[in-house]
Amino acid sequence: MSAAITAAPLRPDAILGVLFDMDGLLLDTERLYSTAFEQACAEHGWEMRQDVWARCIGTTDDRSREILAAGYGTDFPLKKVLARWRELYAELQSKSLRPMPGALELLAKLREWRLPVGLVTSTNRLATGEKMNRCSLDKYFSIRVCGGETVSGKPAPDPYLLGARLLGLKPVNILVLEDSDNGVRAGVGAGAQVIQIPDRVAPSPEIAALGHTVHSSLQQTLELLRGSMI
Repeated sequence: MSAAITAAPLRPDAILGVLFDMDGLLLDTERLYSTAFEQACAEHGWEMRQDVWARCIGTTDDRSREILAAGYGTDFPLKKVLARWRELYAELQSKSLRPMPGALELLAKLREWRLPVGLVTSTNRLATGEKMNRCSLDKYFSIRVCGGETVSGKPAPDPYLLGARLLGLKPVNILVLEDSDNGVRAGVGAGAQVIQIPDRVAPSPEIAALGHTVHSSLQQTLELLRGSMI
């Protein structure tokens, strides 16, 4: 997608459903991913490269491996680092996984307003279920689109197009909530209304040029929606 493609105008009065990303948006996982990857790199004698890691946020596992391989080069022990990263992340998740600030309040209000809610994530279905169960969020979502369930993953629009179909809504009537640039590309490409709530990485200039709305928190998004629902 090029920056010449612009985001659909934000029209809260036209929102009939909401599709959430998971990692870094609903769940405070990106800091855990990053911490685990940094430690895994260090254990193998490498420094974590933030510029490379940032391009992995919000995309699929396969695409992340491609990004890491290209960014670090052939000498990087990719398989060993990723294996150790998975071990470290599992340890951190078991102790520290929690919803992002404002997530539960926003989900509760969407249920009160009877807006259908779905999940669109690059994480596989098994891992998604484990995370959602751990944080008691399952009950809020009527549909899920998980990693590997569309021909192309984020940043392609396929996952959000499928999410819209499963909710039975046109993309223009769906609000996509994302933290990552890859997720924003996917939502904008699908023709949905998009709000980005960045977690650890600010929108790049290219993504900012798409013209979507950027909020500082889920609480800000709730206040915007509250004004159109009351």
